[in-house]
Amino acid sequence: MKTLLVNGEDGGVVALVLRGDHELNAIKAGKLPQVAEPVTFASAEQVRAAAGCDAGSLGPVGLKIPLIVDRAAAHCADFVCGANVDGKHLTA
Repeated sequence: MKTLLVNGEDGGVVALVLRGDHELNAIKAGKLPQVAEPVTFASAEQVRAAAGCDAGSLGPVGLKIPLIVDRAAAHCADFVCGANVDGKHLTA
């Protein structure tokens, strides 16, 4: 799994969760009401403020921000994701 933080319509950030082998479709993401248009990734400072870690360690578990999970990711089993702690990952 990969978790990407993008700028939200309300001025905050929104987490998008995708399968690790998929790429973000910015056109589809831009149509989500919670996501600011045009789609832009959160800055390193925004990521650290929202999750307490660098972007490479982001994961969906325990985030206190809006979370949008792609259907393909929601149906996955046996995966690895970031633990929101630098250098750590979770397995499920």
